[in-house]
Amino acid sequence: MTSLQTILDETDKRIAIVTSGQNGVTKVEERLQKLSDEISERMSLLEHLARTEIDSKEGSEPRNEGITPQLKQRVRALKKQGWKNDEIAHSLKRSKTEIDLILEMLPAE
Repeated sequence: MTSLQTILDETDKRIAIVTSGQNGVTKVEERLQKLSDEISERMSLLEHLARTEIDSKEGSEPRNEGITPQLKQRVRALKKQGWKNDEIAHSLKRSKTEIDLILEMLPAE
């Protein structure tokens, strides 16, 4: 009977170790996902900046003056009305990537 109890105690300890390891892996996965999201956001912004710079170097007319507070408010209002991101982009003559970026940067409500 004591040897059975010893085996059960050892099993409980090993389960605790495995569970602790799983929790650590989960936390690492969450951190990696946050990093991935940040990288995606920054890549979108970089793409927008590069596109704007290329447009200006090629002598084309700049499409906009940047992301103004008024633009952010308009995007937020249209999104609240149920508009899709590509519909907002078309309506405001902006790229879908730019609208995605604006929405990602808006504080959660």
